[in-house]
Amino acid sequence: MKYLPTFLKREETSADHDAFIGALTDALAQVARDTAQLEQELLFSTATGSWLEQWADWFGVYRSRAESDESLRQRIIACLIEERITIPALEAMTKRILGADTQVHIREPYEEVFRLDDSLLDEHRFGDATYYRIGVVDIAVDRSPTPEWLALLGLIKGAGIQIYTREMARTNNSN
Repeated sequence: MKYLPTFLKREETSADHDAFIGALTDALAQVARDTAQLEQELLFSTATGSWLEQWADWFGVYRSRAESDESLRQRIIACLIEERITIPALEAMTKRILGADTQVHIREPYEEVFRLDDSLLDEHRFGDATYYRIGVVDIAVDRSPTPEWLALLGLIKGAGIQIYTREMARTNNSN
């Protein structure tokens, strides 16, 4: 009250004046409560509900149906500390998101480039410069990709790495 203009601090007041001061006091009290809660929600370890989903969105993790806050928090942490960019890491992340029984084939197309010898036929102009080059990873899975999987691939890939995804027919391997 000490910061209010003097005309709001009069001794003789009306019902309108009291209503205004009461509404102002209630609004300021609500701001104080919201600020205290905001401090809790902005901390990753104590965020809940939609605030935790904001954290998850920041790291490319989506909440599963009926998933608890603690489970989502653990998945965000796992996303942050897991190995990245290697083929085993891409395969493990794909199986974690799409299911453990997902068939995953990951290859780097540049390994398939044919070298004749050190002649002019080996130059880059005779190959596809967007697919058959270093920095391309081709991931084939036996089921439809999910938005979460595609978003995580975008997050964990290294700078300059191009990831191609495709769906392949499921094969029954007894191995």
